[in-house]
Amino acid sequence: MTCLAVALCLWAGRAVRGQTIIVDNADPGFTVLQGTWNSGSFGTPVGQDYRWALTTGGATTAAVEWRPELPAPGPYEVAVHFVSGANRATDAPFTVHHAAGATTVPVDQQQHDSTWVPLGTFDFNAGTGGAITLANAAGPTVVIADAVRLRSAEGRVPYDHPLIRIGGASFARVVDFALRLDRIDPALLADPNDAFAATVAVLTTGVTVRFRTDSATIRATFNHLSHVVTEGTGYVVFQDGVFDRLVSDLEVVESVSNQPGAPVTWEIVCPSYDQVTLSDLVLDPNAALLPLPADRRLRYAAFGDSITHGSELDADTKADSTTSYPWVLAANRGWELHSLAVGGSQVAPAFGAMQLHPRPDVITILWGVNDKARDNDLARFTNRYDALLGNLRAAHPRTPIHCITMITCNCEGPGGNGYTLDDYREAIATIVATRRAAGDCHLHLLRGEDLTTLADLTDGTHLSVAGAAAFASELAGMIPAPWGDFDNDGTRGPADWQGLLDCLAGPDTPAPPGPCEALDVDCDTDLDLHEVLALQQRYDA
Repeated sequence: MTCLAVALCLWAGRAVRGQTIIVDNADPGFTVLQGTWNSGSFGTPVGQDYRWALTTGGATTAAVEWRPELPAPGPYEVAVHFVSGANRATDAPFTVHHAAGATTVPVDQQQHDSTWVPLGTFDFNAGTGGAITLANAAGPTVVIADAVRLRSAEGRVPYDHPLIRIGGASFARVVDFALRLDRIDPALLADPNDAFAATVAVLTTGVTVRFRTDSATIRATFNHLSHVVTEGTGYVVFQDGVFDRLVSDLEVVESVSNQPGAPVTWEIVCPSYDQVTLSDLVLDPNAALLPLPADRRLRYAAFGDSITHGSELDADTKADSTTSYPWVLAANRGWELHSLAVGGSQVAPAFGAMQLHPRPDVITILWGVNDKARDNDLARFTNRYDALLGNLRAAHPRTPIHCITMITCNCEGPGGNGYTLDDYREAIATIVATRRAAGDCHLHLLRGEDLTTLADLTDGTHLSVAGAAAFASELAGMIPAPWGDFDNDGTRGPADWQGLLDCLAGPDTPAPPGPCEALDVDCDTDLDLHEVLALQQRYDA
């Protein structure tokens, strides 16, 4: 079987499905029907250039046509691509010539720069009978003709379908006809400070797309918006929790069910150092999108810089989201990860005030290397770190927070201002001790330098893939079960209720030693109705 040059195929030896046909202004299916159309290459067009014409306010009538060759009849989503600008038409008239007639859709070409703008879904016959045309009867100055895309809508599921669950992206939202998978509050992205770069904060490390279906094949389409470093390798796909494949294509994820006809829970883990948005999901015709099983996993939020973001630099094993130490730690403990790490960042107190959903059940912080490397201002770092903890406590009063001091690094010695990495570690230890003495029994210190060696690193700073796994294993053995997970299985369920009931001794009676002590939510040493109410609230969240 030979796939059409403009179609997306599952892979050689499988039937063609989920056809996507793109016709650019340089392709044979593009024709100038009337008037003068000049070439332009400003911005990011599809292919090398685009065509433009003056609107009828200052020129004679002009029109162009895209005529795709469709392999099969059926419904197709039609979208157009163009480079926007201040002089573009606000009502560029695209007309879709489909099986039932013609439909004109005005498009604002001053918006939606270099993205696919849907015109709608229409029925087409097979072959070249359908077309999309653009005329210059618009204003104010020019219309842009770049490319059109027809994508089979057989089995298509919209990106915002309620049965698609997005993990690790509390701030996912619809932007430019796709689901933007933001981990960080858009208000912070719009107003970054010197602590972090917004271009890195938008990257999708640890973000997951989960759904359940009886479809024999699946195809998820993503829009690739930005790429920061060369180490991201694409998407990791799981079927029912078992690794399926690594997909290096940053725009299309396709796979075949290991249990055709049976319901399968799919999980697609997004790239660590790329920004992507979910455009749609395509299933087999007549297949169903099914409700996911109840997810009782505890939520783990990881704050930090590139070490937490997942910047491992193995030459022979390039990194993906599932090789970062937070992902490995979460998998080890049965938690769901929400990575709040931003490569290159310093401590950012505002991150602690973000309203995360679902609420985290356990938090780790590993920040400080960039604070020392960039300005080595220990007092500034101390104030920022303490403010971060203050914001986290205000947003999550009873969540266990584990402050990890900086891991082993070849940057231990004094820099400008004479401070060493150990000075920063001791500043964190002092902050934690002070807050614990003031009554915060859910704040903990972990010595990152004692849990790593230089052999765990690749470039003297970042963990290798093997080093990240070893570090995660050490943390997994040191972090106790988050509050309310009495049986330490990574979830909350009936056994946790029973464990609390067995431990209840009433007001002013110290909790028995061992697992019972970890249930003391209000830090008053006893277990009473405060703990019952708190577990009820957590269980229902």
